[in-house]
Amino acid sequence: MMHFNEKRRAVRNAIERLEREGAAVIGWNVKLAIPTITIEMPPVSLMTKAYTVTERKAGKRVTSHVAKLSGCLVRWYDSELPEAFFITQHLNPYAPELIASWPTNL
Repeated sequence: MMHFNEKRRAVRNAIERLEREGAAVIGWNVKLAIPTITIEMPPVSLMTKAYTVTERKAGKRVTSHVAKLSGCLVRWYDSELPEAFFITQHLNPYAPELIASWPTNL
């Protein structure tokens, strides 16, 4: 088991690596047996070696991904929003609501 100072050092190193690769760190916890970091926008290097975890919270199914980095557990949640293509495929491009929001060329 890691000493508290080793956990903090591992978290600091992992956060530095994640930020260098473009991930947004949301939070971290060193009080658990394995330090845990929660991120958004995971790097591709983590996505390839991640495991999918499905949990049920308050009756809702929540899917997250977990990977190990620098002795820490890194997790991120799936976005619950559908892809942009699926959102926009049924929109009428000539609807008054959309035309009103078009930028005008000046």
